Amino acid sequence: MTSHSPHNIDEKALLLRVSDSDERAFGQLVTLYWNDVYEHALTYLKSPMLAEETALDVFEKVWFKREKLPEVDSFKDWLFIVGRNQFISRLRKKLAEPPKPGTPEWWVEEVHVPGASLELKELSRIIEAGINSLKPHQKEIFLLSREQGLTHEQIAERLGLSKHTVKGHLVNTLNHLRQYLKKNAGISLRITTLVLLLYGPK
Repeated sequence: MTSHSPHNIDEKALLLRVSDSDERAFGQLVTLYWNDVYEHALTYLKSPMLAEETALDVFEKVWFKREKLPEVDSFKDWLFIVGRNQFISRLRKKLAEPPKPGTPEWWVEEVHVPGASLELKELSRIIEAGINSLKPHQKEIFLLSREQGLTHEQIAERLGLSKHTVKGHLVNTLNHLRQYLKKNAGISLRITTLVLLLYGPK
């Protein structure tokens, strides 16, 4: 998630004001980051209406967690993790509901199929087996990214690798897992990506 905040904004001071329940400062924060959160939600949910609703949920989470803001080293990274968790939560909720008018056609055809919910535990088992089939260094990087929510930069620093190397390992790992799911679960590449988001380690 990228930030478009102006250079003349003192973000630390703004976050401190928000942590003190300054609603005007919170409004500024929402204005600065709304487009980023909305666009990120849209890439997950493929629905402008759901993306807008979920972006609102994200900023509601920020407000409820405002007392933690002074401790945040990188608000951009922190907001990315809050947003991602909220997007995944909304995807899980959407998966459990019957399709509604306006639901993307691909979702209806590939996710809302008879018996799909009964297969989720089996898919989770297959995903776990796929993760365990990774090389040790690939598995470590993947779990740091998906389970602990670390950014590429944070993983690189922790493991003494370059950011480019970390990114390359993650790309290769996700490709491996998609192919593993396609082979062992018999589902399309597009839905394997969604399943990894929903049921893989976070």
